[in-house]
This record gives sequence, structure tokens and C-alpha cells, in this order.
Amino acid sequence: MSASSSDTNSPSPPGQLNRMEEHKRQLVMLFHAKNCNAQPCTVSHCADFKNIWNHMINCRAGENCTVTGCALSRSLMIHYKNCQNGNCGICAEVRKAQGGGQNWRENLDPRILENLRATFVGTLTTCLPPPAGPDVLNPNSILQATFQPRRIETQIFNEAPSLLAYLVHIGMLIDVAKGGEPASKPWHEGVKFPERVRCVIKMMEALLGAGSRSQQRINGLVSNLKEFERELYSKANSSEEYLHGLQNKAVQMKASQ
Repeated sequence: MSASSSDTNSPSPPGQLNRMEEHKRQLVMLFHAKNCNAQPCTVSHCADFKNIWNHMINCRAGENCTVTGCALSRSLMIHYKNCQNGNCGICAEVRKAQGGGQNWRENLDPRILENLRATFVGTLTTCLPPPAGPDVLNPNSILQATFQPRRIETQIFNEAPSLLAYLVHIGMLIDVAKGGEPASKPWHEGVKFPERVRCVIKMMEALLGAGSRSQQRINGLVSNLKEFERELYSKANSSEEYLHGLQNKAVQMKASQ
């Protein structure tokens, strides 16, 4: 069953309202599971949704997946990403709770934001190979994409849920473009570039918490974690070793604050 938003001005029948509430609760739990580092977590069903999330991000079956919760969760996340209805009965409250969705862009000085984006596009232009082949982005490997810097930057900018996520994603992409992908290991197949970005963003969020988010501090943390993650991804012999290394790094950095 796919997720759909409600009409802005028309009332919804009881059955539809119940489904929307269920979808909203599932969306809330997906975001919780995505960002939760508690071991164990006391939030009801957190472990179940962590299992769904970890399966979903690597699942290639799409709507045909038979794993409980996968197809609907994917549909809800796609809905959340694309919905433009500010009064949506499924995602509007969730988007607000996640920090306003698009508001981080509106809260920045347009001139500063324009200069920042132009700088990143310029850097990508100098370190990415010229376009070749069909004009299509391959979601599985950023280095196999058709490299059009402005299009790539725009996609990252539009999809980023926060300025922090944008800075981490674009920064890691530039590092990969400059230095190439690390030598491939079998376990890399299950932890590709998008998942690496998510791991670093989660670490950044955990380290920053509710404390200072000065640009200088953010830039320092992004630089430190990007370098550490890249080296760990290259040296680790398994996904478990990689994730354990990231967790240890986060604990060490948190303790030193």
C-alpha cells in the first residue's frame, strides 16, 4: 500500500484518518530508528524498526519485497522526500519535528548560501571527469554517475534534511572525487557511499547534540570525521569492524569534549 497525502481543505473519512495515523506513527519510528544509538533503547518497537531500516536501505526488491514492513516503509520515506503539501496528514507534523524540513535553507542568508553552493560546484567541476554516456545518475555508486557538477550538487542540496547533512554529503563526495574510491573489498558491497554518508551524519548529530553549532565547530568536526571514516573504510576487513570503529571514534570524541 502506498502512502498518499490528504487534501488540504477536505475532511477525510474515519478509515483514511486511521491509516494516516498509522503511517505517521511508522514514519516517526523510522526516523527514530535511523538516528537511535541507544543500546538497548527503551522506546517501544525501536529494535523492530532498526531491523526494518537496516534491511530497507540495502533491499533491491522494492514494492515486491516480502519482508514485513519494508515495502510500506520505503513508500513512506519516498512520500516524505517528495511531498509538497504543508498540511499533509502523514508527514507535515513529522517534518516539523525533524526540524522543519526545508526551513534550514530559508534560515540562511541567501548570499552566503549562494556563495557556499557556488564554491562546492566549482570544486566538483575541477575534480570530476567530464560527462559521458546517458544523462542518468546511478544511485549505487556516485563515481559511476554521469558527472554534471551542478546537477549533482542540486540533488544533494534538495535531499539534505539539514545544513549539516548537506555539508557532510558534499564534502565526502568531493573527497571521493579527488582521491577515488578505496580498493574494493567484499564487505563494501553492503556499505556503499550513501550508507557511509548516513553514518558520518549520525556521528555528527550525536557529537553536536544540543550544544554549540558554530560554523567553525561544524567544519572542524566534518573534516575530522571525513578523514577518519575514509581511512577506516579502506582498512577495515568487515562491516562490523567498520561500524565498531565509527562507534569507538564517536565515544572518544564525545569524551574529549
